[in-house]
Amino acid sequence: MIWELTSIFLMVCIVIFHKG
Repeated sequence: MIWELTSIFLMVCIVIFHKG
């Protein structure tokens, strides 16, 4: 559902933020 996509999107953003 949308919540699953949102959680994945947030995790990806966090990973990119930490790498940046």
